[in-house]
Amino acid sequence: ALKIRERLAHAEPDRANYQRDLSVAYCNMGDLYRALGQGEAARNAYQKDLEIAERLACAEPDRADYQRDLSVSYNNMGDLYRALGQGEAAREAFQKSLEIAKSLARTEPDRADYQRDLSVSYNRMGDLYGDLGQGDDARNAFQKAFKITERLARAEPDRADYQRDLVVAHGKMGDLYRALGQEKAARNAFEKALEIAERLARAEPDRADYQWDLVVTLINRAGPADLSRALTIMRELDAGGSLNPQQQGLIPALENLLE
Repeated sequence: ALKIRERLAHAEPDRANYQRDLSVAYCNMGDLYRALGQGEAARNAYQKDLEIAERLACAEPDRADYQRDLSVSYNNMGDLYRALGQGEAAREAFQKSLEIAKSLARTEPDRADYQRDLSVSYNRMGDLYGDLGQGDDARNAFQKAFKITERLARAEPDRADYQRDLVVAHGKMGDLYRALGQEKAARNAFEKALEIAERLARAEPDRADYQWDLVVTLINRAGPADLSRALTIMRELDAGGSLNPQQQGLIPALENLLE
């Protein structure tokens, strides 16, 4: 796919749609290399994606779709830098993405997808601040993300993706409270996450991602019965071929913990 898109973009360099297709292809390659642990190859692919996204957004700054593409590209670079332990580079990339997300959400406040993008950017900043030990900044970012997520879920309660976002948001707040030593607040957040995760998993029991969300919330709550139930679900998912290698590695860890 990349070879075809490179050929088309090279043949007609002024065709913006070919350039955009090429940036998506580089992004996909970056995602793959990152999943395979090939950090340098991922960086190279994401950098090429970013260069095209920046060029398109600069050429037509009023094109919201190009601005959104650029925000995604910055987030990809930030995710990679964070995974490589390059905190300052990650912060710079996430901050650029966040500024674009803020601008889009401010320009079209009724666009739920722009609001959701903004919550994702705040969550990324919160994760990074947590890595850097900046607890107050992390709390501020997560709380901003949580307010947006809660508002979207309340406005459209039948949207399962918004409910799932809310599971993640409660989980992040719980992780933060636990790191800050506020165990009661952490437990309350995990309880709320578990309630929603249970409901989603019950409504669509064949959705492996919903089952995995349930596993994560049970592990976060961390009672012996919770861990035992999480292990049972993980074994079922593994038997069905629904776990990646990293997730599979948690099975023996949970077994040892319960023993």
